[in-house]
Amino acid sequence: LLGNFQKKAKSTDAAIESYRQALAKDPEHLNALFSLAIAFMDAGRLDEARVGFERARQLDPRNGRVLFNLADIWMRQGKTTEAEAVIRDALTREVDQPRFLLKLAENYIAAGRFAEAERALLQAVEKKPDLLSARFNLGLVYEKTGEIDKAIAAYRGEVDKSPAAFRATFNLAKLLQRKGRHAE
Repeated sequence: LLGNFQKKAKSTDAAIESYRQALAKDPEHLNALFSLAIAFMDAGRLDEARVGFERARQLDPRNGRVLFNLADIWMRQGKTTEAEAVIRDALTREVDQPRFLLKLAENYIAAGRFAEAERALLQAVEKKPDLLSARFNLGLVYEKTGEIDKAIAAYRGEVDKSPAAFRATFNLAKLLQRKGRHAE
């Protein structure tokens, strides 16, 4: 608990030390391990965070938060193959499938695998039509593949679902301007 208070107070180094002390008393305390890994992420210490999430994954292989953050670290480090393996593991365990399909698509986009990204995003939207960022990412895919009208429709769909989606709004406006539809 002390680590959590320190983290909220933006004392990341102190939080890391408190989480380490908790783990010295109970090395399998999943919440302390998860919180330590998050603190390492906040501090930009991704390798140490990854080790923490991998240990947490050993303790609880179905923990969606652990798997999601582990995949995210691999993606941040440009390791799309490793990220995909974690995501696929989560999908086989049926852990929050729409969210992990979205993460898989983001990974595919980072790897330039746009057809696979589109398939994953369409699956995610089918499973959860109101999934935030799914249509935004579809817009990115369509923009990258030159399908501007589809990109416009996807961005518009994201804005309709979430009017505060500023990235989708910006990209939509940019594409409408390019098409000469200035009033829109």
